[in-house]
Amino acid sequence: MSQIAVLSDIHGNLVALEAVWADLSKRSGVRVFCLGDLAAFGPEPEACVAFVRDVIKPEAIIRGNTDRYLVEPTSKGAPSEGEVAESLAQCRAALSAESLSYLAALPAELTLEVDGVALTLVHGAPGNDETELGPMTEACVWSELIDGSKAGATFCGHTHIPFRHSVGQQLVFNVGSVGYPYDGDRRASYFRGMTTPAGLREAEFRRVSYSTDRVLGQVEASGLAMRETLIRRLRFAVR
Repeated sequence: MSQIAVLSDIHGNLVALEAVWADLSKRSGVRVFCLGDLAAFGPEPEACVAFVRDVIKPEAIIRGNTDRYLVEPTSKGAPSEGEVAESLAQCRAALSAESLSYLAALPAELTLEVDGVALTLVHGAPGNDETELGPMTEACVWSELIDGSKAGATFCGHTHIPFRHSVGQQLVFNVGSVGYPYDGDRRASYFRGMTTPAGLREAEFRRVSYSTDRVLGQVEASGLAMRETLIRRLRFAVR
């Protein structure tokens, strides 16, 4: 049996990340997996990448769509103008060469086995890091994206909204967001569970309180291009 934790969508919010790490570290021997979007668009991008890389050291980690935008500025979906593009450029300039290399080396998705349970790690959906999986997803889309004939669990993020679903024998967990939840709950979100030879057990979405006021202060004092958007997201936990 193994205790597992799955994190996603940190987005440069170090205060939230540290709070999540303190919470999951209360249990020893937790195997940590990360679904990407480490740096953009928050106030401490370099510190977040370093904390994941050097402190948390996930057993498995994949890149998110914004990680891809940072290291491949002309790749599919990457904005070329506007507030988001400016914010990505600011984040790229704030990252060290080591951190950019770390992000560039991350795989798009992974499948691994823990205690006989197949775990698939994606950022958005299998085959596409920008596809959103959650309560808005239509039934026909689930069957197209998720192979329900295979027992196991698929973990995703991207929407910043915790969500659980099943497609045949496959469990699907959107783990929400550490840095900027969009479900009206300002607390950081991550997934925790237990793998056993009989399957995944004790699955829960953990919510962790942290000083959002401290991060609001960081954002308000910053010159971030998305400053007003980030303030709204932090205050109201909406997109």
